[in-house]
Amino acid sequence: MPRKTRQPTEQEKALIAEHYEIRGDFSFIVGWDPQPGWFPGTLMTTGYMHRVDCLRWVMGSLSPKNPIEKWPTDPDACYRFLDDKLSAWKRQPPPPPEGGSVIALYVCNGLPSHVALRTKSGQWESKLGTEPAIIHAHLGLLETKYGQVMHYYIRTPHAASGRRREGGKR
Repeated sequence: MPRKTRQPTEQEKALIAEHYEIRGDFSFIVGWDPQPGWFPGTLMTTGYMHRVDCLRWVMGSLSPKNPIEKWPTDPDACYRFLDDKLSAWKRQPPPPPEGGSVIALYVCNGLPSHVALRTKSGQWESKLGTEPAIIHAHLGLLETKYGQVMHYYIRTPHAASGRRREGGKR
């Protein structure tokens, strides 16, 4: 079942453009969308918080009760960390395969910086900071902020038979 989404207001678009450098079409995922009075600077903590949130989002395990882990700052250690966390997925270079579950890994200045999940509809889910979560049609929408997509994680056959939730749940 597709997620319920809503279009951002003009003020929300301006805030997203200013703080996340996203200029293009996107929708908010209802339940993970900004609340009245939201301002990005009041919710962002550190890049580490964001990267862990987006990773837990695509794994379907984002919850305020989960402990926060920091991504390593060494590139090799960071890839080992991600490969371990995504052990049911296989990392490969572009291009991604058609269809199926895919996680895109953005890299900025040599370090992984963001992950996005391709949904069954073919669009991408991304978790920005501690809020909000968006759906976007093109990975390029986030490249100004997070760098280029350098790797994809593909669901391995033995893991594909298990049930998995799309994105984080509240």
